[in-house]
Amino acid sequence: MKEAEILVLDPDPVSGFGKSVLKKLEAALNHSSCIRFRSLEVSESVIGGGRLLTMLSRLSPDVLILAVPPGYMKKAAAFVQSIEREPFTGAVLVLFSGGRPSETVDLCGQGAADWITAPFDTVQILDRLRHSLERLGGRDELVQTLKEGITLRELIGESDSFTREMGKVLVVAKRDTRVLVSGERGTGKRTCARAIHYLSLRADRPFIPVDCRTMNRGSKEDELFGHEELSVGGAVECGEGVIRKAGGATVFLDKIDCLSVAAQAKLLRAVLDEEYRRFGSEERRRKGVRIIAAAGNRLEEAVAEGKFRQDLFSRINVFPITLPSLRERRGDIPLLAHHFLEKYSIEFGRDVRSLSPHALQKLESYGWPGNVRELEKVLERAVILSTDSVIHREEILLPQGRDEPPLESFKKAKSLVIAQFERNYVRKLLREHQGNISKAARAAHKNRRAFWELIRKYKIDVQSFTSPPQ
Repeated sequence: MKEAEILVLDPDPVSGFGKSVLKKLEAALNHSSCIRFRSLEVSESVIGGGRLLTMLSRLSPDVLILAVPPGYMKKAAAFVQSIEREPFTGAVLVLFSGGRPSETVDLCGQGAADWITAPFDTVQILDRLRHSLERLGGRDELVQTLKEGITLRELIGESDSFTREMGKVLVVAKRDTRVLVSGERGTGKRTCARAIHYLSLRADRPFIPVDCRTMNRGSKEDELFGHEELSVGGAVECGEGVIRKAGGATVFLDKIDCLSVAAQAKLLRAVLDEEYRRFGSEERRRKGVRIIAAAGNRLEEAVAEGKFRQDLFSRINVFPITLPSLRERRGDIPLLAHHFLEKYSIEFGRDVRSLSPHALQKLESYGWPGNVRELEKVLERAVILSTDSVIHREEILLPQGRDEPPLESFKKAKSLVIAQFERNYVRKLLREHQGNISKAARAAHKNRRAFWELIRKYKIDVQSFTSPPQ
């Protein structure tokens, strides 16, 4: 399959905005063989003139990512307009780190295929990149790679409690049913819901997260279902709600236990008969969305206390998925730590490769009340603080009063690091060779039997590295 050419255009290399975007994408896709990223630094005069179009015709990228820092809106607009007039067949994705909303909308109207405004994360960029490539057609394998970058690569773990729930994700993704994801804060409920969406038949539609906790108290129902009301002149004014706008998409209702009683009743009706009413209207509308809900582990207690409707709970809980806490899957800590270490080393341009035995022991002995999200922040901070290629114990900063017990022996700490290296090394080779054990063993300069013993030792699922689930 021909590689997709993604060109990141950086008009202000001093700000580092374009370079940071490129590093985030490379880290998220783990240098996929399906995609080749390039970065092109251009001056202000070039971006507003015809020389850049000549460069683009020579490079012929499939997608052009235009990283627009503050102060470059007018030049960016001129460039997008000039591209629209030329026979450029690729898609243009514009990333703004500054500018007024009206300017960004105007720029899109001038020819940009899609745009994102700051603050944004890697998942947003990958999702828009996937949409851009889908529009070009004939990129099925590449689109699947991007879906994995958005979803499966973030679902990391080999413990029994975790893999059991991930097995449920792969099963329910293809079945268009309601799902309730439960778990402590920071266990990855949104990531799990996103995976279900991008592995489903609705993957070509948007994934719309709704944080029920942050919705304004007086407008929760309106935000979900829309509203109709009479204006001063007697005309009916309509407000489009999330479910009305979603049209075939997946709506993820995070922290669903924060919905008001009135909103719970309307959501129940939507779930019951796939219909809903706008607030103030008798007209019933088809919703056509898939609902995935998420809540903490105490939703059943809320039902028992009368704070959450029993009938709604029973209907959104058709397919329950319960994510284990990090304390219940401590064996995954080295794997997760290595993943975040690699991610932020690439993102921050650091040459940080491993954890010292004592640093790893410090991570494994901590209680992790914030779960995987807290672990990620600790590793991000450690990469920033690191002074060489190894993360040391003192660079693992944990909240005061929650530190670890006394150190293990040097021998035990060393064995933990060796196990971490072997597990990650075997997984990386299997990923590179799509689960082919013979090829992976040859690359490691080991015989097949010895390599297979390592796979058995660390209980690695070889099938997860073969072709993605159909």
